[in-house]
Amino acid sequence: MNPASDEIGPEERKRRYREIARFFLGLGLTGFGGPLALIAEMQKELVERRQWISLIEFRQVFTAIKSMPGPVAFQTAQYLGTRYTDRKGGLLAATLLLLPATVMMIILAAAYDAFQQSADMVNLMQGFQMGALALIALAVRSLVADYTRQIRFWIVTTLATAALALHLIPEIAAILLLGFGLVAIEYRWRLNKKLEAGFSLLLLMWICFKAGAFVFGTGLAMVPLLERDFVIENKWITHAQFMDALAFGQLTPGPVSVTVTFVGYKLGGLGAALVATVAIFAPSAFHHLTWFPKFVGWFTKQEWIKPFVEGATAAIVGGILVSIWALAQSANHFQLGLFAVTLLVALKFRMPGWVFIVVPGLIAMIYFRTVS
Repeated sequence: MNPASDEIGPEERKRRYREIARFFLGLGLTGFGGPLALIAEMQKELVERRQWISLIEFRQVFTAIKSMPGPVAFQTAQYLGTRYTDRKGGLLAATLLLLPATVMMIILAAAYDAFQQSADMVNLMQGFQMGALALIALAVRSLVADYTRQIRFWIVTTLATAALALHLIPEIAAILLLGFGLVAIEYRWRLNKKLEAGFSLLLLMWICFKAGAFVFGTGLAMVPLLERDFVIENKWITHAQFMDALAFGQLTPGPVSVTVTFVGYKLGGLGAALVATVAIFAPSAFHHLTWFPKFVGWFTKQEWIKPFVEGATAAIVGGILVSIWALAQSANHFQLGLFAVTLLVALKFRMPGWVFIVVPGLIAMIYFRTVS
């Protein structure tokens, strides 16, 4: 096991910075498959092989991170970098994990209008959309893995799905109310929260910030909130553009939350893309630069965390199910069939996430070229 970060000398610290940079930049460039795949690679390489921290500590930390809002892979990278060196090392790890996907999304956003001029590219993107939708549906399975036999969870999930489908409550309010609602059931206290927003670059920053600050689970758990804010409430982008952004987020390596980078670029160019990216990851970075490393042991032992996460997860699952239904409304029969087949294959076989984006895209392009 490596010595504590405050016991290492300047030269060793620099060596560790370089080690962090090599690993996380490499993971950011090659880490397809979503947050769980990224975290699995971190565990295998940094915990089990290099022994930056013990496996017991890693499991405790990951439990705590799942109990917090924000992208889990980004937070896990920052924690590991902090524990191996210091806060600068943690920020370096998280930034380099995020950087390749951010650059790729800006490039894709810049080329997006040109894509729309080609019929083949439009058909390819439609296939990408169905693949992305299948991966979003697949994410539900990992979210509910810990609750499959808990009746209370499925009751709350059903209520959340119905409330969100009928537009009775915003996604953020559902997550907070159901999360703290289950805490109230066990500990006899309540909390209510309501948010609203309007248009500007500042609003873009707020939308991304609140997604990073209040949404629990993986980056895909942010989809219902972002889709509502970007497409339905503010009408900044179209449904098809949002689906393309999701597809690009799945297609690129690293955190899927860089979907907002694409949207930011389309709304206001490079500056807006960077604002959106920083805003969605800033809350998680703040946690790990301040209180989280010191309080992780205490945090994991609190009894109220378990019911809160259960309620929040139920709300997230409900939001994702409603979002899948809404996003699929504009699809034609071929696209829906492509979505169903992709989902079934993804459930049956383990392959990198980009495969389930690229292959449906190619199938759609070939199909529409054949029938046209």
